[in-house]
Amino acid sequence: MAAFAHLGANAELHIEASSDDGSVVVFGPELARICLAVRECGSLYVAAKDCCMAYSRSWRLIVDTERALGFDLFVRRGCRGTRLSEDGERLLDAYMEASDAIADKADLLLSAVLSGRAEGRPKPIQEG
Repeated sequence: MAAFAHLGANAELHIEASSDDGSVVVFGPELARICLAVRECGSLYVAAKDCCMAYSRSWRLIVDTERALGFDLFVRRGCRGTRLSEDGERLLDAYMEASDAIADKADLLLSAVLSGRAEGRPKPIQEG
């Protein structure tokens, strides 16, 4: 196990919405970063810049996501900036909590699998 002590797992959460033509990812790490940045600075323009993303890309991502979700993530306040809507706050908080839990579980699972302690782990095929 010492050979693997420096390894960790990286798991990303992607929230999907079902539609007539199949499921589509509507909220993931990229949009979560934008939402967190808007929460902090109150401006989509500044948030996009902080996330190293073109404003037009962030705007398109938000519009597409809001359409898929069926509710607004943000409240646009004109020259006073942007803030998360109540539904946007709830979704972001739930996403962050679930994402943190998944990351913790992924690290534990990787450690268990590497050490041979994982439940349901297939046994090695023995020759002979």
